[in-house]
Amino acid sequence: MDSGVRVGGFPCKRAFNCYLSAENLALLHRETNRFWGPSICVTDPMARGGLIPLESARLAFRTVANEYNPVACSLLEATVDYPFRFGEELGTKARRWGQALRKRFIDRMERFFPKTGVLDSPDGYIFARTVPCPDTKEHPPTPLVPDWHLLKPKGGGRDVVAEPLVGKNNRTWSVQIRTIGQKRGQLHEAPQPTYIDGRGISLFSHQQISADYIQAKAQAGEMKSTLYALVINTPQGLTFQPPNPRDVQVLNDAERELARLLPKWQETNVIPTESVPVGDKTGDFSGKGTDLPLKRGERKWTDMFSSRQLLCIGVLVEELQNLRSGGDQG
Repeated sequence: MDSGVRVGGFPCKRAFNCYLSAENLALLHRETNRFWGPSICVTDPMARGGLIPLESARLAFRTVANEYNPVACSLLEATVDYPFRFGEELGTKARRWGQALRKRFIDRMERFFPKTGVLDSPDGYIFARTVPCPDTKEHPPTPLVPDWHLLKPKGGGRDVVAEPLVGKNNRTWSVQIRTIGQKRGQLHEAPQPTYIDGRGISLFSHQQISADYIQAKAQAGEMKSTLYALVINTPQGLTFQPPNPRDVQVLNDAERELARLLPKWQETNVIPTESVPVGDKTGDFSGKGTDLPLKRGERKWTDMFSSRQLLCIGVLVEELQNLRSGGDQG
């Protein structure tokens, strides 16, 4: 019978947010000892982020947890092992060093994330993969976008889309932010996708681009990406705007900065330059493993990031190493 009291599930607070009184903890152990005996051991061989072993440890049960994913193993140590081993001092030190790392990162990276007007930096950047248009003389990069929607609000509100516009020279494209509706100035329906079932449609010639052509260009290193919208979080909700020349310029600046630092980072193993193994399915639930990134021409792990993303990763790792050694940025 449904009592009307929810005791679990995603809408509920996580258990670790709730205080455990000494009285309730003693009652729990009396009942578990009566039912299972005093030698309780909770095991979780596929613990992922450690939610179950964390609650078991909070209840003072002997707990054994494991994971084959190295990221999950790190999370298990950080959330289950270290807090119980080192106590409250760990939190104080983690906050202090976290603030130091954050300051170092911001000092070096803030110029690559400029503010938009008087607002803070954008909350998100939306890119489109592109390939050279096969049907026009100059072969301009044409976007492969399966859905031009930027926002699909639930429970009311207008859909927001990016409407692609071809430049007068028929060699460039940009977007206009529009809402869907029947009023004046609104689009009646979302723009047609330019990527469907592995095939593309050129913005410039309006001709279909074959899947084989897209894959060939990707593996030749000619699949690129273009920033076409910025996400701005305002008190009134999310808004969107096309990139301005400064937004494009900082991406170019980040690419040059990455090129400057890359030789040193490759020597010191700061960024993941290893080759992507064929058929590796670690952490992938699609069953396709590394087949898709390899088809996109992503032969190294670094190929999966944009220049600015890779610059962020490298700066974080380098500054973490500097903090560990007590040194400063070189």
